[in-house]
Amino acid sequence: MRNTLQLREERGAAYRTMCALADKSESRRLTNAETSDFDKAERQVKILDAQLADARNAAPEFETRGSGAERHETPDVNIIGGAGRSTTIGTRAVRGVEKEILRPDQSFAEWTNARGMGVSESRSAAHGFDWNSYWTARFHGQANAETRAVTGMGEDVSSGSGAGAGAVGQVWSAEVYDLVRARTFSHALGASTMPLMTEITNHPQFLADVAPAWVGEGTATAGDVSPSVGTIQFNAAGAFLDMAPISNNLIDDAIVTGGIDALIRNSISQKYARLIDQVLIYGQTGNAGNPGLANESGLLTQNASGAPTTYLPISQAAALVRGQSVEPSGWVWHPGNQAEFAQLKDTLNQPMRMTPDIADIPNVPSALLNYQVESGTAFTGGSASSLYLGDWSYVVIGMRTDGIQTRMLTERLAEFNQTAFFSSSRFSIRTIWPGKAMCRLYGIA
Repeated sequence: MRNTLQLREERGAAYRTMCALADKSESRRLTNAETSDFDKAERQVKILDAQLADARNAAPEFETRGSGAERHETPDVNIIGGAGRSTTIGTRAVRGVEKEILRPDQSFAEWTNARGMGVSESRSAAHGFDWNSYWTARFHGQANAETRAVTGMGEDVSSGSGAGAGAVGQVWSAEVYDLVRARTFSHALGASTMPLMTEITNHPQFLADVAPAWVGEGTATAGDVSPSVGTIQFNAAGAFLDMAPISNNLIDDAIVTGGIDALIRNSISQKYARLIDQVLIYGQTGNAGNPGLANESGLLTQNASGAPTTYLPISQAAALVRGQSVEPSGWVWHPGNQAEFAQLKDTLNQPMRMTPDIADIPNVPSALLNYQVESGTAFTGGSASSLYLGDWSYVVIGMRTDGIQTRMLTERLAEFNQTAFFSSSRFSIRTIWPGKAMCRLYGIA
């Protein structure tokens, strides 16, 4: 009889098939064969949901995670089929295959696990197993195939010789991405996350507002062509890679103190937090899926025209966004720019107050922003800086559902008594409706 882990893995595979076909249906009509594949995968998801429900009733302790007693149920999902039909799995319909965007307070790991993409249940909970124990076993060569299978690592467990022991599974990888989010300024300002189940994901967006018209009795109306709808493409081709060497002595000390898992997570998440924030603003050269907010087509802009003397330039940038019926949620600026404005004095030589229209808008300083490097963009000579203001929920980090993947390299740096953690991540960051929601205030001297 298949265990819960196997059932979830099968459900995840079927669900991903439905997602891929739903993506295709956005650009064209599905073929008969593709429609048949969608129906087959849909039936399989329903059957597996019923089997998982039976497993939960028979062995509820298998549904706990970690060392706590938190229940983790699979939510009902509304699937939009390729033939235009809506199929509800369960009793409550929520947005599923349709591009679901997570708020900052929603967990990426919870989302992926709930859809069978990771493994949320573990028999190890009853034995007091935790991630520190897992890493301790790995470094001491005790993480055999059965241990990895029980803990849902998603590794190759085809043999008992430790095949595939270098990979950390999707559960841990998704949890690390949640830690990355918590460390970014974009998360603090309210940026969203969209789980990407395929390399290319098209998200619909309005290119113009609707324009309804009133007509009298018996009078025809022309078609409203103003709500022009287009797509913005999230392209997670390629990957960002990193290799972080760590001293084996430091690892041994962390194992003794019980902090080995935190050591590994922090060493990886700090790097990717900086990477994501930097790519979010400036993009990655040659990567179509990451143009950067500064390079998004149609982005609202406001010229600061030199060294600040008042808070009026920021007020004007906020007014541009509000003029699009969007309320700014915050702005990010370099600490140097923050200090420039903070040192402004009024006519009584007192610190100048922000104008009332921006005084309550949160702001976050970040040294990741370039500081006074925009040569001659706003005035004659010198260099300048920018700050970015708007509704950050429109800035969407599209993250592949496998999160931050990690492998251990034990032999490459053995002569230095180090172990390297080779990590990779595939993501695409785009700003939906940049001409409405976000403004770049440039030319701050």
